[in-house]
Amino acid sequence: HPNAAGATLPRSVITPRDAVDYMAKVLNGARAAGAGLNSLEGLLAGFKPAS
Repeated sequence: HPNAAGATLPRSVITPRDAVDYMAKVLNGARAAGAGLNSLEGLLAGFKPAS
C-alpha cells in the first residue's frame, strides 16, 4: 500500500524518479516564483479595519 508510511505526494509523482526529484525540491526549499505563503507584514499592509 503506497500510503502505509504516511507518504503524501502529489498526483503528478508517478515514478520513483519523480518522487526523488519532488522530495529534493521540497527539502531544498525550492519554490516556484510567487508560490508559497505571504509574509505577515505583506498580508497586514493591505488591511484596513472597519470604522
